[in-house]
Amino acid sequence: MPVTPTFPGVYIEEVPSGVRTITGVATSIAAFVGFTARGPVDRAVRIFNVGDFERTFGPLHRDSEVSYAVRQFFENGGTDCYVVRVAAGAAAATATMRFAVGAGNDALVVTGADPGTWGNLVRLDVDYATANPDATFNLHIVRHELQGGALVAAEVEQFRNLSMNSRSASYAPAVVDAASRLVRLTRPAGLAFTARGFSVSGDLGTFPTVAADQTAIDGVLDGFEPFTLVLPTPPTSVATLLTRVNTAIANAGLTGRIVAERADETGATVGSGNHLKLTSQAVAGNASTDPEFSSVQIVRAAENDASAVLQLGLSSGGREIDGSASRRPLPSGTLSADLASILGDDVTGDIDVTVQDHSSGAAVTVIAQTVSLPAAGVEVGPALRDELQTLIRTIPDPATANAVVELAGPRLRVVTSSATPNATIAFAGAGATAARLSGAGSVVNVQQYALGTGAETGAQVATNPGADGTPPGATELLGSAANKTGINALRDVDVFNILCIPRTAALSEAEAGPVVAAATTLCEERRAFYIVDPPPGRTRDTIADYAAGLASTNAALYFPRIRVSDPLNGFRAVEMAASGAIAGSYARTDAERGVWKAPAGTDVGVRGVQSLAYVLTDQENGILNPRGVNALRTFPVFGTVVWGARTLEGDDQRASEWKYVPVRRLALFLEESLYRGTKWAVFEPNDEPLWSQLRLNVGAFMQNLFRQGAFQGQSARQAYFVKVDAETTTQNDINLGIVNILVGFAPLKPAEFVIVRIQQLAGQVQA
Repeated sequence: MPVTPTFPGVYIEEVPSGVRTITGVATSIAAFVGFTARGPVDRAVRIFNVGDFERTFGPLHRDSEVSYAVRQFFENGGTDCYVVRVAAGAAAATATMRFAVGAGNDALVVTGADPGTWGNLVRLDVDYATANPDATFNLHIVRHELQGGALVAAEVEQFRNLSMNSRSASYAPAVVDAASRLVRLTRPAGLAFTARGFSVSGDLGTFPTVAADQTAIDGVLDGFEPFTLVLPTPPTSVATLLTRVNTAIANAGLTGRIVAERADETGATVGSGNHLKLTSQAVAGNASTDPEFSSVQIVRAAENDASAVLQLGLSSGGREIDGSASRRPLPSGTLSADLASILGDDVTGDIDVTVQDHSSGAAVTVIAQTVSLPAAGVEVGPALRDELQTLIRTIPDPATANAVVELAGPRLRVVTSSATPNATIAFAGAGATAARLSGAGSVVNVQQYALGTGAETGAQVATNPGADGTPPGATELLGSAANKTGINALRDVDVFNILCIPRTAALSEAEAGPVVAAATTLCEERRAFYIVDPPPGRTRDTIADYAAGLASTNAALYFPRIRVSDPLNGFRAVEMAASGAIAGSYARTDAERGVWKAPAGTDVGVRGVQSLAYVLTDQENGILNPRGVNALRTFPVFGTVVWGARTLEGDDQRASEWKYVPVRRLALFLEESLYRGTKWAVFEPNDEPLWSQLRLNVGAFMQNLFRQGAFQGQSARQAYFVKVDAETTTQNDINLGIVNILVGFAPLKPAEFVIVRIQQLAGQVQA
């Protein structure tokens, strides 16, 4: 910016050079549209290698022409592409997890991230072994694959310390939906929250000595409002503590916001309880105090802290249960009731174990057996956990062979292996009652929540199976421009250069016609190039007529189809569309020689091809080439190669200036690069300074291409010109806000016919 001199001295002013570098766009980003068994539907996903494709869209599939075409693209030199999955009748696997057994208790609907049968092998574990076992939950997700008749874990995801509070940073649907590749979570509309959040202290039956300076209780109310309660004098019993806290609540202006009560170890209000309970209360008209968001969290005070000695807060041995905790999905497996009041006690007795397999709609398979805790008793806690695990594993059933018993906070949880997701394990008998594995508060649930194939039992319901759908017809491929489905999903892609729709070759010509026409139009709009796959029914004698009906400067057609080795067919050769392989050869040629080099010739071999569906002779090739049909040929030494470089406007009778593929693709490259590289000029003052900058920048871009050999001519003057001046932009244009840039270039055209003239020299007689 200009410097304003105010004192004697030297001033430095930076003057802009006017150079704005124009960078050439990519030329070989392919786009594939068609059926896959997995992956998001009607959304373009960027893929950089075969591994990326398989992780997102699954392995090769017999009904997926795209899965073969993408492999051929990368095998032939491609490095970057988009894939749009289009399927008819695809459905995502679902299951609903409840917060309590019984109708009307739905907590979360789990849906496969993408439609497909793959979702039927997704399993979910829920547990409460979190930083706060009373309020949050963990979600463990595993996608399995069937290998050799056994389920093998293929993908694993773990989400910890999730909450059902929609305003929490740990809100389960928000956290999982943002990060999971496997599932999406939805909370049922109208889910009612009725419990209030509270904090309860540890056992104060033997009341601690509270020092004179231990008077401050700091906390956060309802997740957003900090508070401090100052005890007027140190308490000496639970009763005096309650009196002091109520006084502190009144002094802090929190009367009606926090209620102090005596409670038992679970937080249940008991007038003679040895625990102090602080409960959040609602405020009329304040949605932030609704039950879902209600909580009381106690933190250590910076000075005069009383929470540690009074065992208030998680870090001090207390318990905190927020208002949304009661709507957590139930843990998978069998869950005991709250053990807080009997931790450390000894339990004995027989335990009747009943295993039920709910895998099918037929009669439930039941196995029952009794195991016994030691007569001398075993202490509730880690010792009971270990003893139960040993006993349960002695039962001869797959559901119990690998059973795991966990102690998550104040509860025991019994789960089995993933081989039996639909099994339930119920406990009865004196030992089970003593350990609270049966009776009030205990829960018998499925061992794992199973999308699509889960039994409707315990806390699992509404398990709808996923479906791959069927390969799309013309309607699905065309999609909707308004909804950006089908090929229109590519409208969300910033740039793509090559389009392949191998599915069109499997449709009837009547069905494929509108798709090919729409794809051609899309490519013309987006400055891309369409590789048309001809119908398999077209022969040497009829393919030229088919090409004649598809005239387009932004498309090319190759004949015949190719035969490649198919891993799904015992590696026998199978005939298929060639667009994926051709797109890969385009990309390889662009990288090695440039977009101005014809993607054809002896150095443009088609890799991975065993043979061609039809072997053309020179004479047959000579009939097709003038009609704009590019041949695939097989030659000794060179193998299968691309032997044609004409667009669908390449019929000699059309006399089109866009006859050749490299000429058209170079023009598209220049158009897109200049379109993006000159946007800075919008709203700049429209006069000679702007014009000179445009000449400088566009000229520098064209000069660089000339030096790379993109144009004809021995000098820059012969190769290109850039004109922006008063002749291209008149005063009327200026008044209309228009600046005209005229760019001309002399394209390199392929040496399509090499003619060698041989002449015999007659012997000369010397004089």
